[in-house]
Amino acid sequence: MFKEKLKFTKKIKDKNVNFELIDFSSEVPFSKITAVSVIAFNDKKEILCVSLEDRGLDIPGGHVESFDQNLRDTAVRETLEEAYVKITDVRPIALIRSDYYDDRVTYMAVSSAIVGEEKVFEFEYESDGRLYMNKDDFLRVYKNFDPSIMKILVDSAYDEQFPSRSG
Repeated sequence: MFKEKLKFTKKIKDKNVNFELIDFSSEVPFSKITAVSVIAFNDKKEILCVSLEDRGLDIPGGHVESFDQNLRDTAVRETLEEAYVKITDVRPIALIRSDYYDDRVTYMAVSSAIVGEEKVFEFEYESDGRLYMNKDDFLRVYKNFDPSIMKILVDSAYDEQFPSRSG
């Protein structure tokens, strides 16, 4: 999927952390995946966004919990917690390798999905709200992590869910 390995460094808590965007591989054990993010599309092909207290506008996602059995469990749970939306058709699209923890390499999985049922927004977790944006508008305002990497991820998620209608 990715023509070349994409590497970048980001300062997190006064530490330079190295990241590498790689194709999703089932060869990476679930035990090495520490977080999951979800790029979910509604029936208008808009991206589900959440407004988070600590990150601002972003896609749903978070840490793998001990009771999560697989990536799908984490993706579904995090999207429900942050956006109050049930998702379907969860498809892993990429991994981001990190050396954040000095003693071990970990991975964040990124999945595409389709928005299913919307629940009433309860404001119980770290999220201030949910909204939908077309992918160009989302990419224009996205400021977290690495915007150029997010563009690659959004385009890959879109192509995964809508392969005959890219763009």
